[in-house]
Amino acid sequence: MSGENFSEFRVFLELQRRNEIDGSSAQVNRIPLFVSEIGVSTNKTVMNMGVPFVGMVRGESLKLAFDVGMSEKTINISGTLLGQSIAKDKGGDNLKQVNLTSFEMAQLIHSYTDASTLQDDQNIAKIVFLIPSRANHNFEYHTGVDENTDINDLPLIPFSWKNRLYDNDFAVGVGDGKAHFTPYSDNTSATVGMTGFIRSFSTQINAQDFPAIAFSLDFEEALVIGDNPFDWGVIMVNAYSGEAYRLVFPILSNGYLLLNYDETVTQIEGTTATVGGSGDDTNTPTTDTTTTTRERQIWGHKDSFTLEAIVTPYDVNGLANRASGHGVLDSTKTPPFPNESLSNRSTTYESVSVLHDSNYTTQKMMLFYNTNLKFYLQNTTESSYNQPAEYKLVAEMTSGGVTKTISSDVVISATSTLHNYYDADGYYTGNSTSFKKLSSNATNGTGGQAAARIEIQTGEADGLVGKGTKIYDANLNLIGETNDVNSNVSRDRITLKADRLTTTTSTVYVPQLKEAMYLEQTYKFSLVYLKQGVVELYVDNGLVKREQFSMETLQLDASDCQIGRGTSNQEQFYGELFEISMHTSKKPCPTYKTLTPNYNNILFYYAFGV
Repeated sequence: MSGENFSEFRVFLELQRRNEIDGSSAQVNRIPLFVSEIGVSTNKTVMNMGVPFVGMVRGESLKLAFDVGMSEKTINISGTLLGQSIAKDKGGDNLKQVNLTSFEMAQLIHSYTDASTLQDDQNIAKIVFLIPSRANHNFEYHTGVDENTDINDLPLIPFSWKNRLYDNDFAVGVGDGKAHFTPYSDNTSATVGMTGFIRSFSTQINAQDFPAIAFSLDFEEALVIGDNPFDWGVIMVNAYSGEAYRLVFPILSNGYLLLNYDETVTQIEGTTATVGGSGDDTNTPTTDTTTTTRERQIWGHKDSFTLEAIVTPYDVNGLANRASGHGVLDSTKTPPFPNESLSNRSTTYESVSVLHDSNYTTQKMMLFYNTNLKFYLQNTTESSYNQPAEYKLVAEMTSGGVTKTISSDVVISATSTLHNYYDADGYYTGNSTSFKKLSSNATNGTGGQAAARIEIQTGEADGLVGKGTKIYDANLNLIGETNDVNSNVSRDRITLKADRLTTTTSTVYVPQLKEAMYLEQTYKFSLVYLKQGVVELYVDNGLVKREQFSMETLQLDASDCQIGRGTSNQEQFYGELFEISMHTSKKPCPTYKTLTPNYNNILFYYAFGV
């Protein structure tokens, strides 16, 4: 880079190969650019039409517009090419680093623009440019930042068209956006940016500017399908009417699909007959037999792979009440929750005997199980009092006696905002309410740990407050987070996890009644394992976690695999399974409403009812 520090660059072109190779070095498989001007354009497509005769009635014309959710998003970059250092890595010990002249840089980018998605080492699949940022994905200041921090001292995040989580209550298939608003680091292996393709790249060679070369680049944001169309044994996507078929795992069931490992096949020596395997199994083994191990494709695979499933998860929390009732009794999608006043809960009530008193709060909804590879959703909540289950995505991998666990933040959460619905106890902002009055007679607690206590009227906490519930004052300032509720005193006593953050007002609020809207949605979950020791987790093709580690190459254990269950009720999937596949591709299928793995790459694939 001719004396330039890579960390000083703010704009990068990324090669497709960077998604598949160790990218811990900020420079590898990237082209940094000296940029003088960036133009960002967002062109919205809105169909509109005039309403006939309306001008005759209203005295003015009117048009109807139909927002179909389509936009064209482009970036134009102008700058200068100089002599720079380029680092390329195709995997293994194949790292190349060389200083190129400005003319070679121009030729390189022109040739890469001319390439296609079939060439991982040539195709420019992403652009990253960094902008100063104050607020994270939840409209809160970054650590060490406030409203007065100088713009030159702010952390940098990659520009994107991503909305923050705060704005995405009802959005589907977009993830929580956290990675897009996480400060950039030179050591970040996979920086989110804008995927797409270079529409045009032009250079101007001027003798007066020698050796510098001016350039202009147009980049269009898009999801580019990268599979080779000439090698598509691809599963074609068909259109169906009616309700999609799926394999259902009802709440409290313990079923699973078995991928049986045929450990041995005994063959009678000198013949084609076998015992315990295919062929003639009527023969009796003799001393003249040979025993061989049948290693099917998935167990013999020792390279990169992608494991993905399309599912609808169910809620394992139920609807708890401290003093009365059994929760929801007429649903296959959420369990009953017998109240705490009932005796012999674990021996009398099936839901408790299966999920246990508290194990449901860490339930592992197992999508795929093998001794060496586990892929599941895990409940992250602390109680079921006004709290449906919320899930993070987890992968466990074991190789050479070492186990690595990679987990995302919460990717499936409950909804607590009501729109256009009247609640006499709701705290409204416009037509929406996200908070519900808990009590009008709250006081600070007394006795030991008084600074961490709130007291309310007996029974007011029964169905609304459990461990993890946040309590707010009359102005919605957070008082604290609940650790325990004691109803065996004259008033309900709420003990917080720490001392109160603010003085308790007589009126206090908790989150509005929460709903598990995800029960009516489908999600695509993907695990990408790259042989170089990189693991990626995706939700609806959006990257939610990427981690690099050092361990021996992963291979499935020579034992059965299970879809939907691990080793116990606490590793049972509850929900609907539409499709599941494991294939040798190094990225998820481009579709997320159905799976479309290349036939040539499939290790296993199940679709139900199509």
